[in-house]
Amino acid sequence: MFGWNFENSGDRKKLFVLLFSLFSFGAVSIWWITGALYERGSNESLETTAEETDLEWGEVSNGDSEGSEKGVTSSEPSPPTDEKDEEEAKQVAQDFAEAFYAYDEVDPMGHIENSREFMTDPMYSRERRNQEQSRSTLARVKAEVIETSLMESAHHRGTGNVAWVVMIQGEITDVEGNKREDESWYHVALTQNEERGWLVTEVRIDEST
Repeated sequence: MFGWNFENSGDRKKLFVLLFSLFSFGAVSIWWITGALYERGSNESLETTAEETDLEWGEVSNGDSEGSEKGVTSSEPSPPTDEKDEEEAKQVAQDFAEAFYAYDEVDPMGHIENSREFMTDPMYSRERRNQEQSRSTLARVKAEVIETSLMESAHHRGTGNVAWVVMIQGEITDVEGNKREDESWYHVALTQNEERGWLVTEVRIDEST
C-alpha cells in the first residue's frame, strides 16, 4: 500500500515505527477515557455521600418500633408535646427502671420480660440477647427496689429530648445470702409510638461499686 519493499531493512523499520506509534496512540486514548470515567464516578459518589450525611437522625422515625421494622432506628428520642405527655413519659421511665432493676438469678430473664411492655421491640430483642450472653455473678443473685426518685436529664433540658434519670435505692443479695445497699442511676431515653404510647429506646446504667 505504501510501496514498501519488506525485504528492505529500511522499509521494515518504517513499518515497525508506524505500528508502534499506532499502538502507543491507542493505549494513551484508552488510558485517558478510563481516567475520565473513573473521575466522574468518584465525583458522583462523593455527592451522594454528602447528601446522605446531611440527613438528620431525627427525620428518620418518630416511633422506634415502626422504623425498626424496616431496618431503620432513630437514636433521637421525641420531645413531649405538653405537660401530660411529659408526666406520662416520666412514669414510663420510672416503671421501666424499677422492673428492669429487680433481678432474681432463679429467673434470669424475668426482669427483661417484666419490663418488656415499656420497651420498643428492638430494645427488647437487644436486651434479651445481652442477657443470654452474660454470665451470672456470685456478688449479685438478687436485686430488690427499695425506693426510687427521678430527675430530668441535662440532655432533656438542653435538647428537648425525653430523657429521665431514675435513681434507685436497692438491696443486693450475694450467693452467700449477704445483703448490701445499692444505688443505681438509670439514664432512660424514650420515644412516642402512636399505638403503644411512650416507650424506652435506650438505657445507660451507672451502678455503685
